[in-house]
Amino acid sequence: MRLFIDQGNSRCKFWWLDADNVVVRELTVPDPQMLSQQSPTAVAQVAISSVAQPAQREALQRALGQHCPAAAVHWARVDCRRMPTRYRQPERLGVDRWLAALACRETGVATVVVDAGTALTVDAVSVAGEHLGGYILPGLALQRKALADHTAQVQFPESDWSGPDWGMDTAAAVGHGSLLAMVSLIAAAQQRLGAEQGVDVELVLTGGDAGILQTWLPEAQHRPHLLLRGLQRYLAAEESDEVGLRAKD
Repeated sequence: MRLFIDQGNSRCKFWWLDADNVVVRELTVPDPQMLSQQSPTAVAQVAISSVAQPAQREALQRALGQHCPAAAVHWARVDCRRMPTRYRQPERLGVDRWLAALACRETGVATVVVDAGTALTVDAVSVAGEHLGGYILPGLALQRKALADHTAQVQFPESDWSGPDWGMDTAAAVGHGSLLAMVSLIAAAQQRLGAEQGVDVELVLTGGDAGILQTWLPEAQHRPHLLLRGLQRYLAAEESDEVGLRAKD
């Protein structure tokens, strides 16, 4: 049994994999104690993507030690041997973004990877499999909250994300504007990468708002468990390295 964890500041997702069986659990508030309720006793490998605060990471580490004491734990980090990046400071690149890009790294394919969550991240992967950089915007809900919190007159009960056409009331004006900004940015990134690479560009969507965006980006692939695929690739590479080191010994 293998356990894969995506730990953020606002949620925590767990995947348990046993052969072809996948069990998924997601919490809006990261709670490592969920392991006591769900984790099978035979977890042998754990791979973690974490962008959480140090205290949350430490709590997860303690929970793993208590509930998966025999497991080998791998904390994923940006590793330019696995996939190079043009980030000036690779250590400042969010590991979740890097893992999502790693999951889409295919020989000869240029890809724009979009994670539509609390923030909207847009990352470019070249034909050669290099992370070229990207863009970050507030997500749909965060844009709505920013306007509601900081404007006295722009008040609305909820956002209308039904389309990018002209908004006929405040909720639609805010929601449609946010949606159009995101769709336009993604389309511009796809066009730019295609011009740079001289090839057609694949577009991959993940994250909680991916379904909303896909309505207006019908050519995109929706891959809800993209980070899981990135963690699987990362763990496979780590295990391969370990096997190589043992062979040398």
